[in-house]
Amino acid sequence: MRLPRLRTCTRALCTCSMAALASLAAAPGHADEPSYSDLSQDIDGRPQPWWSVSGYFRSRGEALYNADLDRGLDPTGQPLYPVPPSSPASQLLTHADVRLRTDLTARTPRGGGSVHLRLDWLDGLGLGSAPDGAPTAATGQKPASTAAVLRHAYAMAALPFGALAVGRMSAHWGMGMVSHGAGDLDSDRGDAADRIALVSPLLGHIVTVSYDWSATGPAAQRPSGSRSIDLDPSDDVRSVTVAVLQWHTDQARKRRVKADKTTLEYGVFVSRRWQDRDVPASWATANPPAELGSAQWVKRGLDVYAGDLWLKASGKWGAVEAEAFALTGAYQKASLIPGVQLREPIELRQLGAALRSEFGESLGFAAGLDAGAASGDPAPGVGAFAAGTATVGKPGALRAAQIDPPRDNMLSEFRMSPEFRVDRILFRELWGAVADAVYLRPHLRYRWAEVGAGRLTLDLAAIQSFAVYAASAPGGRQPLGLEIDPTLEYQTRDGLTAALQYALLLPQSGLDNPQAGALAKPAQLGRVIVRWAF
Repeated sequence: MRLPRLRTCTRALCTCSMAALASLAAAPGHADEPSYSDLSQDIDGRPQPWWSVSGYFRSRGEALYNADLDRGLDPTGQPLYPVPPSSPASQLLTHADVRLRTDLTARTPRGGGSVHLRLDWLDGLGLGSAPDGAPTAATGQKPASTAAVLRHAYAMAALPFGALAVGRMSAHWGMGMVSHGAGDLDSDRGDAADRIALVSPLLGHIVTVSYDWSATGPAAQRPSGSRSIDLDPSDDVRSVTVAVLQWHTDQARKRRVKADKTTLEYGVFVSRRWQDRDVPASWATANPPAELGSAQWVKRGLDVYAGDLWLKASGKWGAVEAEAFALTGAYQKASLIPGVQLREPIELRQLGAALRSEFGESLGFAAGLDAGAASGDPAPGVGAFAAGTATVGKPGALRAAQIDPPRDNMLSEFRMSPEFRVDRILFRELWGAVADAVYLRPHLRYRWAEVGAGRLTLDLAAIQSFAVYAASAPGGRQPLGLEIDPTLEYQTRDGLTAALQYALLLPQSGLDNPQAGALAKPAQLGRVIVRWAF
């Protein structure tokens, strides 16, 4: 029974991202992202237009060169990054996609309530990916199977003591290290939560209490066939969060800068997530049982606590922002196979921290140092995106389970949000996110010139990365690589942004392949992004 236990336990723990606990909290908000800190302004009783629409159209094209680092195959027989199946030695991979984002808001006549909807049309659709007919003779593209992806749908109402929000909404918090709303130029999905939240002003702060439907099911159809019903509330994953914020609007910050004042902002949340029972592993297979008997339900005993502290100071001199996250808890029963018991609980202990700084903007250029750390696990490989991995990885593997009951019952690897971007190749493409790693990121931005109705800006960043544990790196050493990321961006007052991005990853010993005696070679990336905002 050794292998089934491990497979079941690994799948359950890897697919349940502990970092997602941060999405329980009310967010200070990221650029272009709705968040709870905006509620007291959006619903303030003042007359406003009864509806509004905003969004953008974005097109991206990119090319990756030598993304597998020419280091050969890992112990599972796979390269670090996909290679062309017809010619594995080929170095160049390309992709282009589009997205049309629409944010719709409807308000009551007196501004006491509002409904918000975010739709992403043709989201991530690869250009040329659906030829209508034989590829060599196609004269068009087939309609997308899913024309629009619903990201957010929620309502807000003003109350005598605050505001109430209900629905699926953005879940950005702080810097976005743990939970990110994906409002950046090059963002993808972002985090959202099915939530009911009460937001109230208190002693100059914003206080939020929220309840999340983190996971429910399985479900059955009602006799009418029009709706389903949750079969057993005891298997639901539930989450409760309390958050306190001191936050200022962009307009308030600008006024304080003109008055030569420093603005201090901060926020803290504490969260609890728990689950009593769970459905058996067979329910997730291709042929799940038609019915679940009482003996098939599995005791789970999930109880996890998380906390986060966010701080930001800004002024004419620049800005410094920091965030720290901690999580602790346990799965009392990790196995999802009825009758198969893992007597020792799976302990969860994870830590993460990030720093961002920028100075000198008023002089026409800005420079700073960013840094971050995500706690690791001494097991080989990284488990951030290792869902479905059956066994603990061998030395040299990149993606592998980070627990091995009963010998290793501690899961200490922390994964930052995939949307929290610090580079363009190593963490974004190879790792998938910052996990089990430390990075330093000095950067410089220079306002090059005013061109027509817009501004031309040059950015340059260098990212040095290390694995927390040498065993986690494919090369068995901590130094991972030095990446150089320059950007040339043109932004107009009319909402047009065009960016030319480049990246050069110079791999270090942590990315070598000592088993095959191969040294990792440099990788490159080029990307063009054009976005029209409205």
